[in-house]
Amino acid sequence: MFKILMLAAFSVGSIAMANPRGAITLQPIVQPNDPKLPIATDQPPIACDQIVAAMQNYKQMQQAHENSLTSFLSDVGGKVSAWYTQLSPLEGTNQPIPVGTFSVLQDGGNKISTITDMAFDNTDLLSQELDHIITSLQGCAITKPTLK
Repeated sequence: MFKILMLAAFSVGSIAMANPRGAITLQPIVQPNDPKLPIATDQPPIACDQIVAAMQNYKQMQQAHENSLTSFLSDVGGKVSAWYTQLSPLEGTNQPIPVGTFSVLQDGGNKISTITDMAFDNTDLLSQELDHIITSLQGCAITKPTLK
């Protein structure tokens, strides 16, 4: 009976293990989503009258990047807490754990590595864009208002 249950569990793609309380299914971490920001790194200086728009665009891209990361990390935190809640009752027990049960953990680690790479790339692009804005701004003449 145990073999039939385990075959059925694996045939539907769930990660389950036998324990006295029933099967435990570990939910996977969501797919990371932090698309490469649309920043061209070889642009001429920004026209002075376009600096404010460039800064607003930078702010939107930075917020989108931050939202992608915090959303992913929030999901990871929730899943890891759920995994702990599901697995901690098994501590100190002697139970067979089918091969592949913890593959969801390895997959989660791979997804964390992927989003880390995405974050480094986008953070570098944002840094380059901020440098571009600063360099462009340095070429703009700032006039002081005259007091009357």
